[in-house]
Amino acid sequence: MPWLRRARPPARGPRVRLAPARRAGRAGGGRGARAGAGRGAGARARSACRARELAGGAGDRRGGAAGGDGRAWPRRALPRGGARSGVRRRGGAAGGGEARRAGGGALSTAAAVREAGARLALVEADGRRTDWRALGEEVAAAAAWLAARGVGAGDPVELVPAVDRRTVVWVLAALERRAPLYLVHPRATEAERARQRALVAPRLALPTRWPEGGPGEATWAPAAIDAAARDSAARDVATSDAAARDAAARDAAAVDVAARDAAARDAAARDVAALDVAALEPEAPAAFVFTSGTTRAPKGAILPRRALQAACEASAARLGWRDDDRWLLSLPPAHVGGLSVILRVLQGRRALVLGPPRFDAAALADLVAARRVTILSLVPTMLHRLLEAGWRPPPALRVVLVGGAAASPALLARARAAGVPVRPTYGLTEACAQVATREAGDARPAPDVGPPLPGVRVRIVDGIIQVAGPTLFAGYLGEGPAPLVDGEWLATGDLGSLDACGRLTVLGRRGDLIVSGGENVAPARVEAALEAAPGVRAACVFGVPDAEWGERVAAALVLREGASLEDALAAAARELASHERPRLVAVLDALPTNATGKLDRREAARRARERLAPTA
Repeated sequence: MPWLRRARPPARGPRVRLAPARRAGRAGGGRGARAGAGRGAGARARSACRARELAGGAGDRRGGAAGGDGRAWPRRALPRGGARSGVRRRGGAAGGGEARRAGGGALSTAAAVREAGARLALVEADGRRTDWRALGEEVAAAAAWLAARGVGAGDPVELVPAVDRRTVVWVLAALERRAPLYLVHPRATEAERARQRALVAPRLALPTRWPEGGPGEATWAPAAIDAAARDSAARDVATSDAAARDAAARDAAAVDVAARDAAARDAAARDVAALDVAALEPEAPAAFVFTSGTTRAPKGAILPRRALQAACEASAARLGWRDDDRWLLSLPPAHVGGLSVILRVLQGRRALVLGPPRFDAAALADLVAARRVTILSLVPTMLHRLLEAGWRPPPALRVVLVGGAAASPALLARARAAGVPVRPTYGLTEACAQVATREAGDARPAPDVGPPLPGVRVRIVDGIIQVAGPTLFAGYLGEGPAPLVDGEWLATGDLGSLDACGRLTVLGRRGDLIVSGGENVAPARVEAALEAAPGVRAACVFGVPDAEWGERVAAALVLREGASLEDALAAAARELASHERPRLVAVLDALPTNATGKLDRREAARRARERLAPTA
């Protein structure tokens, strides 16, 4: 692969034995796995975990994970063709939990049209509805437009996505053409875009808006699309020299330009519908997604079709599908969280609801109710603002995934008290989004995010979360294959722990860890205690260099009106060890977030340093 520019030997790391893995359906044996005498103890531990959950779980008011039938923790395999359900035991790592056969198929619009053409596919904010057959015609025309410009398998295309119909069509069309998507965040600087383009070398940039009138029949004419491309300053990056331009012209001349008339459009649709799903080259790159860069410079993760397919199937196995499911796209599609929502509804042959172009709590709440949304993905900041606006979810809403950053136990408790069917989740770009998600009916007030998804494995080595399974990426752009420990484990850089039931608790980034007087302090734990204190809206904890202690624990707080800082610190101190208590505090009006809604720790610390004052 040209994107893997230099190979790098996998790092080696210690092997550990951790929490007993859950069994789901058939248990798969990992390399070097041994049944051993410990299996009986593991089974007893799992039974004890389940007994405690049945006794103490509050229950999801909308029923079971897949169909609302209330049956507990079904143990079935994933749909054929994806990651297998079950546990691969290696070093005692925790494996995925329950999995129902949730339906769905390949990441192909052509297949979706054949299998579910009359089913609802897209609902726009204004209420416009499109079924898979009609959406497939648009995707076929877009794929033919790409073919007319010489875009084929392996040719990256650049897209500045938004929460709109155009983005959905281009994403699906690129998948059909097997052209890797290079997703550019709309807020990326020109310098950042130039750096990324140098790594990707996209063949062309897709138009950033439709021609006048939208993506109707007439506007798919090449002249209209080309005019839109000129208006939006789209560039053909790969044809910058005469030889490349001549080659592209020869390629384009050999292609029957689609969408000039109805016959050409029909031919394009037949070509896409005839696509052999088995020939989609599962290891070929499907997307280049740059990480959010909250703790380091963004890296371009190479996401193969195989990994995206497996991630969609694992998510469906944990959440299940209902016939009337509608998933709201409320996250930026430039990041894996937003992209994965589009792909999950494609895999599940369900409906995608387009959210507001920019997050607004009132507008989002109205849209969820008006469009009968059943599944919603949020980052903690969005959930916080919805609750501050007095949101009460409508009855149709059955799952609210909260991820992208750590959600404090206080925030989750407040959401549950408001009737929100919240399911905390943990994931990362390199694993195509989700790694672990709470199971249906699990409303315990514990800080964990639940067990790994079916087919995904997690272990903790030296306090660091490591992930293995079919959802992992292929590598970073320009850096070679994925740096895997023992040939299969990705060290995430996140601190975490696994309990006896295999449930994962995320404790923050290793780089965020504070060492004060020789004691390790996890900011996430201190933040949770502060945000549970009366009068605290939000907290960010960081270390400040100190000659005596090495680092001192500092906190930036956002307080509610009339709240007492002294009372809040006293309440938090009762939950924290002495070395964990903040010694310096600053009160801010708000905590800064990045483009994905995650807390920007570096900027929060920078703003707070000017206002830090010692605590009593």
